[in-house]
Amino acid sequence: MSNEPEAPYGVQMKWGVKIPMRDGVHLDATLYLPKDLKTPRPAIFSLTPYVAQRYHDWAPSFAENGYGKVVS
Repeated sequence: MSNEPEAPYGVQMKWGVKIPMRDGVHLDATLYLPKDLKTPRPAIFSLTPYVAQRYHDWAPSFAENGYGKVVS
């Protein structure tokens, strides 16, 4: 039995989200969102030129607690 509180939200994931930049380039990102969220909330953005697996591993915990997470 864990002492951690239950996460209030489920997680939905969107692959291949295109983020337009000023120079016309589109970044390819993965978006992790809380399911059934009714109001806008802050999002956390991570951009790295290296392997982003660590950020993907952490992303569901942000979404489970009501924050969007964008990994690119």
